[in-house]
Amino acid sequence: MNSSGKNIDMKKFMANQVKEFENVFGQGNVNAQMLIREVKSADQLNDFESLIDIQAGNKFEKTKDGKTIGGDAQMGGKFLRLNSESIDEKGNFIDKKTLIHEIGHTGGLYHTFEPKKEGKLANGKPAPGAMQSFYNSSNSPYVEANFMNYTSNAVDAGTLGPSVNAVRFFNNTVGKATQGQVQTIVTNLYNGNLNYNNIPKKK
Repeated sequence: MNSSGKNIDMKKFMANQVKEFENVFGQGNVNAQMLIREVKSADQLNDFESLIDIQAGNKFEKTKDGKTIGGDAQMGGKFLRLNSESIDEKGNFIDKKTLIHEIGHTGGLYHTFEPKKEGKLANGKPAPGAMQSFYNSSNSPYVEANFMNYTSNAVDAGTLGPSVNAVRFFNNTVGKATQGQVQTIVTNLYNGNLNYNNIPKKK
């Protein structure tokens, strides 16, 4: 849903995100498929569907260093917000990881740089984090560009040079999900800890 008022090519936006989702999560014995359609309001959703709402930039807070937040989502929930300022009119993200990152949170995934994973899911239960620290060897080149990392964190950690070209490369490189991340999502799903309906209702 695009409630931002900004003119965005939603067909291209959706097509781009389907490809990114399948590239990130489809590996080994996992076949990942993303079904996405455009709605004009949350009232048009079916019970089993989540809501991605592209909202105006003034709906989002700034980071401590004054940068724009690209989106947010609660772990295990069904509601994702995206900042329209992070998407151009052709439906492309400035940082290609943006929506996939928020989808990861709805699956119960933490950021890669969080040393203590002790958060809670939208249903109030603890969000398991132990498996998320395991990386398979084939994914090792993608760890820094993992979809659950931040560009700013990589720069601050000294693993990414602050040059424009380096940041642009990082923003356009979306590493595959690790085995631990995929297993975490599957486990959360089987345990009934995903798809908590936190979609805002009309007042």
